[in-house]
Amino acid sequence: MTVTLPSNVTLRPCPLCGGEALLKTNNDAQSMSRTPQFWVKCNDLDCGVTLNASRDQDKIVKKWNTRPVLSVQANKVQVG
Repeated sequence: MTVTLPSNVTLRPCPLCGGEALLKTNNDAQSMSRTPQFWVKCNDLDCGVTLNASRDQDKIVKKWNTRPVLSVQANKVQVG
């Protein structure tokens, strides 16, 4: 299930492909007996970068937004 973030909270783009990042959770009506987990993943199905789950939504957002950017685009060689 995708979590709607407050308007003052944003997620940085995916560090690999630059795609949109989504905050996900297992906290829905069918999982009421489970402890909620949150994780961030790239919305680009061809990429699939995911940050491991945490029980703390704010912590996982902060961790995603402060990670180093390791873009493969920086390693592209221009031939011409």
